Amino acid sequence: TPDTVAVYQQVRPQADYIRREVMVPMRDGTKLFTVIVMRKGTHGGPILLSRTPYDAGKATWRNPSQKIEEILPIADAEFVNDGYIRVYQDVRGLGKSEG
Repeated sequence: TPDTVAVYQQVRPQADYIRREVMVPMRDGTKLFTVIVMRKGTHGGPILLSRTPYDAGKATWRNPSQKIEEILPIADAEFVNDGYIRVYQDVRGLGKSEG
């Protein structure tokens, strides 16, 4: 049998964050690609949303790591340490968002 795994998960169970990729519907039905990143245990925290014409997925994956400060841009470390939920969203028609 082969030694390779079917799918390799870079985020291990011991990581200190949760990262979700979702498609958020707008009023007209267009869905925007959204990445939600929060520290484990965060409930009801304030949300900091950034819409980007660049790739929202890459913006939340700076370095493959198990620490939230290392996957997000450097400026976001202070926010997530204060309990913020960090959200990046591709604008319409760019990245993985619908047009």
